[in-house]
Amino acid sequence: MGPEPSLRLSQRRTLAGVHAVGMELLGIILSLLISGVIFGFLGRLAVPGPNPMSIGKTIAIGIGGSFLGTIVGLILGARPDNNIWLFFVLQVLGAAAIVWFLSRRRG
Repeated sequence: MGPEPSLRLSQRRTLAGVHAVGMELLGIILSLLISGVIFGFLGRLAVPGPNPMSIGKTIAIGIGGSFLGTIVGLILGARPDNNIWLFFVLQVLGAAAIVWFLSRRRG
């Protein structure tokens, strides 16, 4: 199933570019969801006591904690490409801080 013969070369390149951007966006969304689950789970694990919440909330906490940890690392002057483990720990701590804040607010 090739491109339509009636399409000009410039139109085919545009369609291929749109497809590439769509696949890149899908990859970004999938990596956000996977990292959200990982950091959300580790953040929940770091806070003692029961943390009843849905998977959606866990993903949101993981994404928020990852963002928070990255911001703190950048404020401290660290670079993500040189200090990957520092950023990993800061992202987990960011997720744990959000879980702790939500559990204190609820209880």
